[in-house]
Amino acid sequence: MINLNVLTRNLKIKFRLIISYGVLILAILLIIGQTSIIQSRKAMDNKSIQFSSQITNQIKNNVFNEMGKNVDLSKTLALDSDIQDYLINSETLGYSDKYKKTTSLSKIVRMRISSNNYVSNLSIVDENNISIGNISANMMKCLEKNEDNIKKNINSKWVLQNEEGKYSIYNLFGVKSSYNGQRIGTVIQEIKGEMFTNILKDINLGIDSEVSILSLDGTIIGNKDINFVGQKYEKGNLLNEINNRVRKEDGFDVDISGTFSSSYGKNLVSYSSLNINDWYIVTTIPYSYLNQEANKMQNNIIIIGTISFIVAMIISLLISRDISISLQNLVELMEKAKSGYLNLEINNNYTDEVGIVTYKFKGMIKKISILISDVKNLIRNISDGTETVSNISEHSYAVSEEIAATMLEIERGAIVQEDSVIKSLEFMNNLSDEINAVNEKAQNVSRYLENTKKVQESALESVEDLNLRVNESNRVSFKITEEINSLNYEVKNIRDIINIIADISEQINLLSLNAAIEAARAGDAGKGFAVVANEIKKLADQTKRSSIKIHDIINNVKIKTELVVKMSDNSSNVIEHQIHSLKNTSMAFDKTFFSINQIDNELKGVFKAIEKIVSTKEATRSAMKRISSISEETTQTTKQVSEATQDQIKEIEEVADFSKKLNEIVEKLENTISYFHVKDN
Repeated sequence: MINLNVLTRNLKIKFRLIISYGVLILAILLIIGQTSIIQSRKAMDNKSIQFSSQITNQIKNNVFNEMGKNVDLSKTLALDSDIQDYLINSETLGYSDKYKKTTSLSKIVRMRISSNNYVSNLSIVDENNISIGNISANMMKCLEKNEDNIKKNINSKWVLQNEEGKYSIYNLFGVKSSYNGQRIGTVIQEIKGEMFTNILKDINLGIDSEVSILSLDGTIIGNKDINFVGQKYEKGNLLNEINNRVRKEDGFDVDISGTFSSSYGKNLVSYSSLNINDWYIVTTIPYSYLNQEANKMQNNIIIIGTISFIVAMIISLLISRDISISLQNLVELMEKAKSGYLNLEINNNYTDEVGIVTYKFKGMIKKISILISDVKNLIRNISDGTETVSNISEHSYAVSEEIAATMLEIERGAIVQEDSVIKSLEFMNNLSDEINAVNEKAQNVSRYLENTKKVQESALESVEDLNLRVNESNRVSFKITEEINSLNYEVKNIRDIINIIADISEQINLLSLNAAIEAARAGDAGKGFAVVANEIKKLADQTKRSSIKIHDIINNVKIKTELVVKMSDNSSNVIEHQIHSLKNTSMAFDKTFFSINQIDNELKGVFKAIEKIVSTKEATRSAMKRISSISEETTQTTKQVSEATQDQIKEIEEVADFSKKLNEIVEKLENTISYFHVKDN
């Protein structure tokens, strides 16, 4: 693949500028021009469709109004009272009366049609085919052909009929009786073809545009040119498209209209039905006429675009020429700088991109000149410095030998110190083991105390729970005692009530005895009363026996309640002793646990002391390790310093050699710098 970047960089800037500027201008002109043309055509098409549809509907209204005049004429004649009377009573009239009547009515018909220039003949035909007015043979033929439609109560029908190569337009209007609505005749008009021609001839929709009135089979009903009336419409494709659209909208019994482009896109077609038979208005406008102004605008845009492109190319050539001259001058200055001449006189008063590059180049040359001058001064300084370095290296060599001897003594002392530190570490390790053993035993004692505390907490909870239960038992026992005392009191009341019942039963018994005595005295009259007295006595005896049993039961209950009271009193005493014992037990637990807490506090103090010893031990051990490591580092450092001193001696020797080589390099650099010519400061 071709690398576009490489391809463009191989072209000169002048050509790149001209090409890019030209392509940019051309692209802008093409986009703007094409967009304008498309938008204008689209707007014109939309407006044309709207106006074409409106014009077609207006033409339809004009045609329909003119046809309505003929229908109104037929309707006026059909409703005329004299004509109605004749058509209804024609069969009863004699020949002479009928002749007179038809003659007078014919005059009326002729007077009516004289005001309409497009009616050739008009006649009113009754059911016996007797006519009033002017009627031709063709009119009779038309009436015979369309008689069935008239009988179907069709008020008005328009017909185009061909007779021996001549086309005529007829309007048939059924006449109905104003009394019973029955059909009594037909009004038939023969209309000139000029009626539609005169309506359409003044309509100008543009060059090659057409306006026609067609039937569904393609027969031309009306046209600007009357010679086309009765002929078949020559644009069969348009006719098929209109018929297809009409069939989709269920025929011509409704107001149907539409606008579309023809199959090949050459014409804008608009159609609208006349709501009678199968006639409709068709207008065709060529798109060549509609787009005429857009095509002119397209040609103007092409001309303006071409002129603009040529002017843009001329301007780009002038600009590129100016840029090329400026760049050529800059290249010449660079060639001189390349040859070593840095003392250039660069005059630049421009602020465009090339002027900025020239200004930057001038600054670069100035900085390079300063750099060359600085390098020359640096060479002189380096030359002087190499001699100083040589002297210093000799002095450093002697000092390094003395340092090496001192490092050997320090190394021996560090080895002795390291041995002492190792022994101290051994003693510290033994002490650490002893401290760890003490700490472990103290930890065991602490764990035992923790377990004791847990037992303490459990015991306290048990004592508290027992105390609560004893108090609850004491409260319940007291409550039972109160209830039993209350029961004992109630038992006493029951005993009193039983005694009262026993007394009452004794009195009832006495009363029954008295009643029996009185009944015996009464003889037979008191037998019934004696039976009642006997039953009362039995009831009194049963009551007495029951009261005795209840009295015995109450005595037993009283004895048992007294025993329960004594037992509850004893249990209260026992509970009081238990409460006293629990208090003593709780106090003993408190003293025990206080002692345990004292032991725990003392152990905490022991732990703190052990922790301080351990921390001190660890700090001492760390310090000893640091001393040991420092001793090792000192030993290593002294070795390194000793080795470094030896290396330094070697490096000093190398520095001396390097200063010699540096002096040689400075001489070569001085020869190279002399190639550049700069201004003297």
